[in-house]
Amino acid sequence: MPTLLEELDTIKLSFEQTVPRSLVHKRSLENVLLTEVRSAGADTFICAGRVPTAHRFFNDAARTPQNDILFYTELGRQASLAVSHTFLGISTADVFIFEGSQAVMADEAFRFGFQSSADSVITEINVLSAERRKNNIVNRVVAEHIMSIGGREVFRGTGAWNIQPAALFHRLRRMSARGAQPPSHASDTFENKSGRKASRRDCDNVVISVTELSTSGTAVASLIVDETHPYFFDHPCDHVPGMLLLEGCAQLAMAAVSGSPSVPARTLAIRGYEMNFVQFVECGLPITLTAHVIEDASDTTGLQPPVVHVDISQNGAVSGTATMGVAFLR
Repeated sequence: MPTLLEELDTIKLSFEQTVPRSLVHKRSLENVLLTEVRSAGADTFICAGRVPTAHRFFNDAARTPQNDILFYTELGRQASLAVSHTFLGISTADVFIFEGSQAVMADEAFRFGFQSSADSVITEINVLSAERRKNNIVNRVVAEHIMSIGGREVFRGTGAWNIQPAALFHRLRRMSARGAQPPSHASDTFENKSGRKASRRDCDNVVISVTELSTSGTAVASLIVDETHPYFFDHPCDHVPGMLLLEGCAQLAMAAVSGSPSVPARTLAIRGYEMNFVQFVECGLPITLTAHVIEDASDTTGLQPPVVHVDISQNGAVSGTATMGVAFLR
């Protein structure tokens, strides 16, 4: 069955001026990617977004937004917030807790030369379920996101988020490990497990320490939490943001694959992922990421895209997991 995105040539959407920053929980205008949000039915919404050209994270020298799964995830996150506030009656003072998501990139996103002419994204959001409290206020949403550029689908994913009143959320957080720890402060250097340091100017967007590879194929790194980062900590957050955890898992997954002797040396990207959180990850405590490359025993060519499982651990307990599909770009 065709998606609503295939019928949008008659709908005029705005891609010029971004939506208010409060609608997507951002302080910096640079980080607002959404330009319009509309209702297309009881549970269907259409959002317009821009492809950044000079963003300090998404346009870093090592990445291109049009084939970056994190870019589409962030755009979907902003669209979810805007739809929730605009059409689902959720206050901008409420707190959103993202439980998990899964997503996959379409082949179109990786085609040669595609990124040169793409400057805007259309997102169709289909609300699959919306749970409500006794007072009829929405407190949990599961939604599907389908994104297209130039009429071609590039991304499809599903996410779940919980909504809590700010007072309740902060009361619960005061009982967390964060309250027992001194606040962390970003310094001018990052130190990894091996003791080596790197200047922040050289690795603004590198969010993991130097990866330690074992002969068994396990890769381990520490997550670098810089609370002054202009994208990850653009809005007040007393825990490690989910987007930072997703990027850390992505960087470790690609490091694990590139360090595997059975994988050819190629340019890598994350093609798809499934991520789930079981508890908050605190900023003031060490965070360990552990990756295992899942080899396909039937593939003797080394050409099949590998899958990497990543555990996020803190205080000896697993706080979340991610399964990353790594693609060979060339």
